[in-house]
Amino acid sequence: MVGANAAGTSNAGSAGTSTVGAPPVKYDCLRDDIGASAPEQFVELHYEIQSCAGQGSDCVDFLNIRADCSLSFQYRDVSHDATSAPDDCAALARWATSDVLGRALDDLPACSPGPGNPPELTEIQLVSGPGPRKKTGLCPDEPYVSHRACMASVRAKYFPGI
Repeated sequence: MVGANAAGTSNAGSAGTSTVGAPPVKYDCLRDDIGASAPEQFVELHYEIQSCAGQGSDCVDFLNIRADCSLSFQYRDVSHDATSAPDDCAALARWATSDVLGRALDDLPACSPGPGNPPELTEIQLVSGPGPRKKTGLCPDEPYVSHRACMASVRAKYFPGI
């Protein structure tokens, strides 16, 4: 399941953290108090990460986290569904609407992926409409590192062995 991503480092598949020179994670989205957030505004978080060398959807893994606690994960073109625990659901809504993540995703010049398909994408839908959205090139800065680790934690916990 370990593949080469577009940045040339190894990752543990979708929502995987880089295993080559990975910076330390600052925020644990399922356990830490991440500051100001608006979880009542959360509708959905959509996350994509390139998991193998190729251009098709079989080389992009998709993770969707919804306010109703439903989760979906597509790996190698096969979709899997789960329901998060209430505490995790609340923590993920706080993370997705946190000022920490929102400011980073709204900072357009930061961590630009450059030309071609970006290896990573996050889109957040809010009650009021589209929220923060960002394509990145496996950015080594915070909070992108913590966000990638968060998505990997969700994947490992709710979709083990996939």
